Amino acid sequence: MIDPLTFATANMAKPRSGILPLIGWRVSGDMGPYTFYTSRRGNVVYFPKAPPLNPPSQQQLEQRAKFIAAASAWKELNQYQQGQWQLAATKAGCICTGYNLFVHYIATPTTAYIDTVSRQSGITLPPQQTP
Repeated sequence: MIDPLTFATANMAKPRSGILPLIGWRVSGDMGPYTFYTSRRGNVVYFPKAPPLNPPSQQQLEQRAKFIAAASAWKELNQYQQGQWQLAATKAGCICTGYNLFVHYIATPTTAYIDTVSRQSGITLPPQQTP
């Protein structure tokens, strides 16, 4: 049996400094057997990647499919439409990008948030083709 304290101590996140933060790179994601992120203080933190214990559920697969569909739909928008999403997010004071707003629109069944952003920004969402 593995001692939980020993396991937790051996697998704790370890902050590291290096050249990447100095040149402006923020590290995040999986690389090899480790997961990396950059802390608010600029330290690169890594820990052993934690593989899932169970296969994804049907709901997880459905949600992933929604995100894939949203990313694909974003790529099909023209530059004007993408710009309108970005402008609406900025004008409404959202802390997200136009892309994030669009993904929310595609992946969520309710439009209340999008309607609010549209009203606050004065931009009709979803935007139609270039006028």
